[in-house]
Amino acid sequence: MKPRLYSYVAILLASAVLVFSCKKGDTGPAGPAGPAGSAGAAGAAGPKGDTGTANVIYSAWTDVVFKVDTLHDLPDPTAIDTIDYSATITAPKITSDVLAKGQVTVYINVGSAASPVVFPLPYNDLAHGSALSISPLFALGQIVLISNAPNDYVGTYTQSGVKYQQYRYVIIPGGVPASVNTKNYNSIKNYFKLPD
Repeated sequence: MKPRLYSYVAILLASAVLVFSCKKGDTGPAGPAGPAGSAGAAGAAGPKGDTGTANVIYSAWTDVVFKVDTLHDLPDPTAIDTIDYSATITAPKITSDVLAKGQVTVYINVGSAASPVVFPLPYNDLAHGSALSISPLFALGQIVLISNAPNDYVGTYTQSGVKYQQYRYVIIPGGVPASVNTKNYNSIKNYFKLPD
């Protein structure tokens, strides 16, 4: 019996010596890269972003009525001279920041909504034998339009139920890239995706 016990003890001791005498060796070099895996499934589409008009402010086409501006002559205070014709468009988004760093452009549609013919202001018409002009002035919260012609020529009017000579303004705050021609209405309309 004893030789058998010695055999078990000897095997047990040999195993213990092997386990405790082994030490971890240095890390070997990296193996070659494996083949590329197949592409994963596409993720879900994100939410739709804002249109390009996020920072641009524009008005609807607006009816404008010009009023006569007069001046009392001296030395006769009863004599009154017409100096020009003006109209005011309320534009609360014209802030001091817009006046300092942005741009405001005003357009007149001398045609109708269905058949627009749009010009930027200032507008000068020298083709009909008169020097008709309309110029904008910008101030906090308003646009003042000044003309040398009365309302009959430059104000909004309706003919056969169709409106003509409406006005629209576009405010481009500072910080928006200036890569659009603001003197061309179709260019600015397309660039900022403005509705008609």
